[in-house]
Parts: sequence; structure tokens; C-alpha cells
Amino acid sequence: LLASGTPPEGIRGDVFRDSIFQTTFETITGTVGFDGNGDRLAPFDLWSMRAGGGGSSGPTLVRIGRYDSLTGATTFFEEPVFADGTTTVPLDRPAPCPLGTEFKLASAQSAESCAPCPAGQYGQGSDSRCTVCPPGRFSSEVQSRFCVACPPGQFQPQPGAVSCASCPRGSMSDPADPSRCTPCPAGQHQPRPGQGECLSCVVGKFAEQLGAAECVACR
Repeated sequence: LLASGTPPEGIRGDVFRDSIFQTTFETITGTVGFDGNGDRLAPFDLWSMRAGGGGSSGPTLVRIGRYDSLTGATTFFEEPVFADGTTTVPLDRPAPCPLGTEFKLASAQSAESCAPCPAGQYGQGSDSRCTVCPPGRFSSEVQSRFCVACPPGQFQPQPGAVSCASCPRGSMSDPADPSRCTPCPAGQHQPRPGQGECLSCVVGKFAEQLGAAECVACR
């Protein structure tokens, strides 16, 4: 710090600490460096558990490499041998799950598996997570690959639905937004529930208000 121009009275506190953290030097235990918390960045030996190695009938620890946390470099002295007795790197998990399912990790009660998406959800892509059906769509069966839009005359405002409801009298379904029903406009009516369109009032009758279920005779 003095060589870089820092006055003696300035070599303290954060300045002194940060300078130490950025320093590396050699010791009998190897190169010493520090991380941002002041912990030493030391090299670590990599060990592998081998069955019946080293002339022993039981498991044996074998030093197979070294990791240098200062540089981030990993050096292997020999190939790792995995639980199946080969050097082939095992998959982190089973093969991808089929459409309409999602991967479940092992628990105390069950092994890892591909579980079907419940009704009200879908699995659109291979190996994806199950997704809740959005408003206006539903899935009535388990292991669905997609959600279905509510048919004409029906609606569903809630996510995760397994069915749709009929639009009430005086309204019609909205083809652009199956999550809601639209009131019949003035001059039209709909006396039945679950309809996809409203009906115009016949000659001699009218509907002055929105959402009319019946037209009334002209006065």
C-alpha cells in the first residue's frame, strides 16, 4: 500500500482489509488466496469411494483429483468410477417424461417418477412441468396435453377448471374471451341459458335494457 502511494495513516479499516483479500502468496501448504468474506481459497482433494479396492474386500477411498478454488481449475489423476462400476457419467435423472406428465423427485413415501398432470392442468411440452389451465379453458381428464376452450354458450372465469358453466339467460358467450359471458345488447334477448348468440326482438316487441331474457310488447 505504501508503494502504491497510500499514506501510513490511510492503511486501516476497509482499505487494509481489501488489500489483504486481494493478495496471494506461497506457503508450505500451497498458494494462499482469499474470497470476499476473507475465507481462504484452498485446494481440495477429490476422492471416490470404490468397492473392494486397494486389496480390501470393503469400500475404499481413492484420491482421483484436485480442485483449486483459487483458480477454479479441476485436475483428475484418473477417471472417476461411478456406482455402476463404470466411468460413464450417469444421468442426473431418468429419461424425459411423456406429454401430459411431469417429473416428481423421490420422497420418503415414493420413488422418483413421471406423474400424470391432474384434471385442470396440462403438460404441453416433453418433460415440462404441469401448468394450470387459464381462465376460459379446461381439461376434464388427467394427463392432458392441452386445455380446451369453453364451447359456445359456456364460460369459465377461474383457472384450473375441469369444466365450463353455461351462460345465464339474457347473455351469450364471447368467442374472443371464453372466460366471460356478454349481456345481450339492446334490441336483442336470449330466453335460454347456454347460448352462443342473442336473438333480435320480433316486430312489435322491444328490449330497452342490456341483458334482456325476454322482449316486451310495444306500448
